[in-house]
Amino acid sequence: MNNMKIKILIILITFISINNFCQQAVDYFPNQLGHKWFFKTVPLDTLNNEIDSLALYQIDSLAFETTYNQKEAKVVLSKSGAEFTLLEQPYIDTNYVSLSGSTGSLYFGITDFDSLFNGNDTLIAGLGSLYTLLKSFEKWYDIYKFQSSVNLQYQVFRYDTTVTIDTLTLPLRFEVKAKRVADKTLETEIGTFNCKVFIQTFQLSYLILISPLPPIAIPLLTLNDSVWIAPNNWIVQSITPSTKLDLSILNFGSFSLPGSKRIIINEIVLSEQDNKVEPKSFSLEQNFPNPFNPSTTIRFTIPSTIAEQKASLKIFDVLGVEVVELFNELKSHGNYEYQIDAENLKLSSGIYFYKLSMGQYSQTKKMILIK
Repeated sequence: MNNMKIKILIILITFISINNFCQQAVDYFPNQLGHKWFFKTVPLDTLNNEIDSLALYQIDSLAFETTYNQKEAKVVLSKSGAEFTLLEQPYIDTNYVSLSGSTGSLYFGITDFDSLFNGNDTLIAGLGSLYTLLKSFEKWYDIYKFQSSVNLQYQVFRYDTTVTIDTLTLPLRFEVKAKRVADKTLETEIGTFNCKVFIQTFQLSYLILISPLPPIAIPLLTLNDSVWIAPNNWIVQSITPSTKLDLSILNFGSFSLPGSKRIIINEIVLSEQDNKVEPKSFSLEQNFPNPFNPSTTIRFTIPSTIAEQKASLKIFDVLGVEVVELFNELKSHGNYEYQIDAENLKLSSGIYFYKLSMGQYSQTKKMILIK
């Protein structure tokens, strides 16, 4: 009998040990520096249908590890934009992840937000109390608790304040809660994973103050983000459904906010010609001079096999946002050149992409404007 009890005890201890080991946050994060994640983000309409034509892409890169605000942190650089410009873009965002025991923490900071102003104190001052409020939120937040019981909600953040709009003072509550729900299997382009799933609830509420009673919170906006985390991969999918911002209690009406779905994809690899192209006939040459200021010339060739169709030449910024359409018209076969004047187009210094499209064919090249 004693031997039986000992065996059962050993089995239970082993089970608990294995279970605890599998719940460690570090087991869900890649351990190789230089690891890259590739994502596709698709907007969702008010019925949560995907709008694939408006999809954007994102690359995250595990750059290095450091001590950041008293925690050991994984430093992840990030960039996002159109697929055909993404590889040429610089990384513009920095994210910090800390993995301690069974908890995954994220750092909320506005350091990158500061850098957008290039030290312009006038712009920062224009944000007034909002900037000060955001700065006060800078800290580590325990978002992912891998050993938390399923469906047990825990508080991440709560802040009560007042916001003044013209002469109207609004008592508001900003709140973030999270919970782990049942594990789910997720099929992706890079594989099938048994994921830990978390729901993060971001809520904005209007407070009814009746002293000496506690404030009564009336929800104005609730966002429920679902996040899938896979072993050795970290986040592989996140979904924010479309939602409704109800300000009727303030006589401002209600508004629908679109959602989004982000899912991990295979590595983005683009050739010099981003779509199907006939290289010896349909061709777009490198602009000359490049870099340039203020003007440069773009040359291209249209073959007789696809002539008499509409051709377009567009310029995009480094994020893949269309800056200007130079032309969109019928073109016959032949050799063409098009001169760009940055001053007339009111372009500022930076990296741009120009894309020639005609029917099913297109080519894209990079140019640099230096003033």
